[in-house]
Amino acid sequence: MQILKHMVLLDLSGISLWSGRAKLRPEDLGIDDSQLPPETLASLGSLKIFSRERLTEFQRLRARAHRESFKRGTRFLSGYAIPNTHIDALVDLLESIREQFDAAKARFVSEYDEEFERWVQQFPSYESVLRRAKKDVNWVDQRLHFGYTPVPIDPRDESTVIGKRLGESAAGIYGRLLYEVAEVAEEALKESLSDKLQVTRRALRPFKALRAKLAAFDFLRPGIQIVVDIIDQALQQVPVDNQPIKGRALILIVSLAKLLADPHRLRDVIENSQPDNEGQQNLNVLALDPPAEESGADLADAIAQAAVDSSAVVPETADHTEPLPAVSMEQNLTEDSAEALPAL
Repeated sequence: MQILKHMVLLDLSGISLWSGRAKLRPEDLGIDDSQLPPETLASLGSLKIFSRERLTEFQRLRARAHRESFKRGTRFLSGYAIPNTHIDALVDLLESIREQFDAAKARFVSEYDEEFERWVQQFPSYESVLRRAKKDVNWVDQRLHFGYTPVPIDPRDESTVIGKRLGESAAGIYGRLLYEVAEVAEEALKESLSDKLQVTRRALRPFKALRAKLAAFDFLRPGIQIVVDIIDQALQQVPVDNQPIKGRALILIVSLAKLLADPHRLRDVIENSQPDNEGQQNLNVLALDPPAEESGADLADAIAQAAVDSSAVVPETADHTEPLPAVSMEQNLTEDSAEALPAL
């Protein structure tokens, strides 16, 4: 429960978009209700009354707000739990995004009627239908809104109902953080590292972002710093020039990705590993010696073996006193809901 004093709840539900659609009615198609199946069986769907291309800017800005919040925090309640050390910088960034959103809205509203007429001209047979469904520009102006609320979290006495419920939610932050790290690492492994004999430095971006995210939440468990040290040491093995990453450096990055992509193994490292005498975790948990001669086939085998061996970084423990919750990172999205899990 006391971990909550280290965080601020960031609520992004104040970001509201417009889908550019209206409900399609039977009369729009020249039919009556008797010709339709029951509503419990089927519905007519929606009518596009405005060009979707003109609305993509608002979707992009909302997605960026969620992406930046996800990079610096973890999902909590209806928003994000952001470490106190990161909230000021994030608020500054959100203010910049809000200014861009408001400027885009001002342009959109000023051109609304003209753009609507262009849309109608593309579908002359449905002009009357579109004009009946058109939204008033003032309604659209109110609908498009960028708002957010940072809320300091006040830990309550857990003997109260409020404190108990808040404590139950707070208890899931650690597990959710590990699942979010795992999903980003798995995506990086699949999209940037899988079946590659060499990669560019761009492939390191997700791991640098995950390193910053984990470091910000080191108050959750002391052992999180061990994982941060492992990431630092792995990245230090990568040449600093702009040459492709290959050989032993690539093997280390693949092994690192596999470790981070497994939330249960990651939890084992955090809770059961000990730092070495210099306060850093030994890279033996990741490193494999590359073949003496890096032929394509041999190096590919070594990289594949790195992916396998990284799953044995830390032995399974018999006593898992705090099982990780089964957290689904998927969201049921509608036109105006939050974006899916952002990529770092």
